[in-house]
Amino acid sequence: MTTPTRRPPERWTADVLADATQAAASAASVTADVGNTGKTLLIRFGAQTDTRIIRSGTSGALTRTAVANYIAKYATKTADAPGLPSYRIRSRLELQALRCPPHYRRLIETAWALGYTQWAHCLGYGGHFLTKSRRFSVTFGQLRTTRTEHRRAQRHPDGELDPWGRTVDETTVLFLGDWHYAGSGYQASDAHALALMAADAARKR
Repeated sequence: MTTPTRRPPERWTADVLADATQAAASAASVTADVGNTGKTLLIRFGAQTDTRIIRSGTSGALTRTAVANYIAKYATKTADAPGLPSYRIRSRLELQALRCPPHYRRLIETAWALGYTQWAHCLGYGGHFLTKSRRFSVTFGQLRTTRTEHRRAQRHPDGELDPWGRTVDETTVLFLGDWHYAGSGYQASDAHALALMAADAARKR
């Protein structure tokens, strides 16, 4: 069920909300335990908070297109930095071997110290990159379905067929008998760690 929306009272302008956001960011803080060390850490926003009002053009009118463009701008941004890991960090040795800028290293080490070891390589964040409102969002399932249908229509206007001319859909299982050499070694440290664990277990047996 969709909750109906209505405009707020005239006194609650976007500028008031922007000022309240800045005030909340400067005042908010939380104290977190640092693992099992008995120490605590004060976490708060830094001084570089940037609150902006989403408007379209010089008229100041808010449109769905303006909101979608704003979300798309940040949804396509990535934290690309030299040495930033793209896989889960498994040990302190990997943590010490990081070759990323000091700012990212400090964020990763802080996430690790706070117990967010599973998401340390994501700078401590393991959720989705955005929150979705009732008014401007669709489900991820709808997005995946639409993307799949678009790609199929783009590559196979009359429907995708297998090598024998039969229609391919979600219920079709294709067996490929063609093998190719993919490469040697481990592309990620988690695969390396699993291999070492398997080898150790085999030796013990």
